[in-house]
Amino acid sequence: MNLENWKKLTGAGGNNVIIIVIPGVDHLFLPAGNAANKNDLNSSNSGFSILALQTIEKWINAGFR
Repeated sequence: MNLENWKKLTGAGGNNVIIIVIPGVDHLFLPAGNAANKNDLNSSNSGFSILALQTIEKWINAGFR
């Protein structure tokens, strides 16, 4: 994980950036697993992480107040 590098970038002038680690999900906000290829993603019955969706919703709403 490159979390420390992302934190450095946010301090370099990003004024509307926050970093939140959402446990158990991958970069597509799907349940983390061992998806080695595109076919594995297509066979997943899991959807977008509810926690990720709620987090993004809060971030968007906070930006418009």
